[in-house]
Amino acid sequence: MLSRTTQATLLARLADRDDGTAWNEFCDRYGELIRGFARRRGVQDHDCDDIVQEVLIALASAMPQFRYDPEKGRFRAYLKTATIRAVCKKSFQRNRPVSLEEMEDAVASDSVSESVDGHWEAEWRQYHLRLAMRTIEAEFNAADRSAFQLYAV
Repeated sequence: MLSRTTQATLLARLADRDDGTAWNEFCDRYGELIRGFARRRGVQDHDCDDIVQEVLIALASAMPQFRYDPEKGRFRAYLKTATIRAVCKKSFQRNRPVSLEEMEDAVASDSVSESVDGHWEAEWRQYHLRLAMRTIEAEFNAADRSAFQLYAV
């Protein structure tokens, strides 16, 4: 089962752009989360892959200098920021050309920030629930899963 936190070892491996295994693991772990968040923000399905790619490009360029320090914050917050920027950029591209300053202002605005944070947290919880349910599906028989569904879900 995937852990609830991003492993520091995976982050360190991402610093090596040629470590395809690390990037595949990262995509397997977080691609669905990024797509789900983008969908919740009204992005069309055909644009969600572009957003995942945009986030990966941003991370690839940042990872060689990135040093994970849990005291400064969770990687989840860093990933959220990269994802929000990619969603904003795609949204602005759809509506009209926009400057980087306008995009940063939109991301930083309190009303947008509160709404976006709520959507990110909801998607984060749903994403981890889906992961847990897949684990249960793979590790338990049908009778046990049925009992779990009736009791817990």
